[in-house]
Amino acid sequence: MSKKVIVILILTFVVWVGIIFYVGIGEALELLKGVDWRFIPLVTSAYVIGITGYAAGWTIILHMQGLRLSNRNVLKIIYSSVFFNEVTPTAAYGGEVARVYFAVKKFGLDTGTVIAGTVAHRAIASAKNGIITFPLGIYLILNYDVPWMVLIALVIALVLNLGGWGLILILGWNVKRAERIIAWFIKLISRIKKISPEKKDSIMETVGTYNKGIKVLLKRVDLLVLIAVMMMFVWGAYGTLMVYSFEAMRAPVDMDSFVMIFILYAIIRMIPTFLPEFTSSKEAILLAFLSVTGYDPALSLAVVALMRTSNLLAFIIIGGISTLMLGLKKSELKEMAKTKI
Repeated sequence: MSKKVIVILILTFVVWVGIIFYVGIGEALELLKGVDWRFIPLVTSAYVIGITGYAAGWTIILHMQGLRLSNRNVLKIIYSSVFFNEVTPTAAYGGEVARVYFAVKKFGLDTGTVIAGTVAHRAIASAKNGIITFPLGIYLILNYDVPWMVLIALVIALVLNLGGWGLILILGWNVKRAERIIAWFIKLISRIKKISPEKKDSIMETVGTYNKGIKVLLKRVDLLVLIAVMMMFVWGAYGTLMVYSFEAMRAPVDMDSFVMIFILYAIIRMIPTFLPEFTSSKEAILLAFLSVTGYDPALSLAVVALMRTSNLLAFIIIGGISTLMLGLKKSELKEMAKTKI
């Protein structure tokens, strides 16, 4: 186990112990004892439906680029990428890295084109979060005393997501500019680590095919809009799983709470913590947001624990089976860890 992984695990343990100590584990456990188990399948199903809808968007993008991958194989790749995102205690096998690796290595698709489609897919998903979250945030600001912490997080999340993915798309549109920036990065990295001429040529070739892939996508704005609409339903599924988690804890959700819950969940999904999903860093932020917006800390901890555990177990099973179906070998895990996009 690398030093990086050890540090991440120690920090995760310290942060969550501190949260549990502050909130009080006893009351949260008592609440969990009274959980309404009828809602657990709904919590898990909402998450699985959301991931499946997300996969459907990527399928359309791949077909727009002339890449043929069956719905079944797309689902296996997406489920497996979520498995690596959720379960492994390191960011080395991030979801985007995993799906690009599988699409290229297992199904022989072009690297640059797949990267372009994956970036566009993520950009559309981020834009969808911003488009929906912004007006709902305005609604809350105009009608309620929203804590400043939530407002700051909303602004930061919108700027980083829309700005970051927008910049990547712009670079994809102008290949010359992208090549200059990549060349500058290569020169900078070469001062620390030697990069072979073959590797440089491979990177530049990928930049070229990435550019072509982005241009193909931008020619079909109608389909991109369709994908954005589909992503809104995905957003709804993700928010619903949190509502079901409250209902499972026998804490009915009224309309105003419904809007607040959706916004909080959308915000934490947009905040880039730069930590692997394994750490549950976004769940820690969600717990803080729920507490400062007036929800009982013990109830918030119970809801977050229920939601996280249900989804984690679901994708240990579903994602694990998908990974086995893809025939991933131990040697390929090491190769995937070195993959960068």
